[in-house]
Amino acid sequence: MCRLTEGTRLIAVFPQPVDVGKKYLNDLGVAVDDVKQAQLNSIGVQGTPTLLLINKDGVVVNAWRGKLPADKEREVIARL
Repeated sequence: MCRLTEGTRLIAVFPQPVDVGKKYLNDLGVAVDDVKQAQLNSIGVQGTPTLLLINKDGVVVNAWRGKLPADKEREVIARL
């Protein structure tokens, strides 16, 4: 489990209905602040998993695509 910077929110977006996304995350033991449904191409995502780091102004400041190796996971957590 990582500690997030104050004010940081984790939001998961799935093409499936929200209840399906919540169940998926719950089964994995992943806690997020919110789950949304959207067509992935509508938010510029072409493959999953994709992690987007978005600043308070709504600007994507970094993106990671595909399953991350442990060292990249640490990099992502450090940026949060």
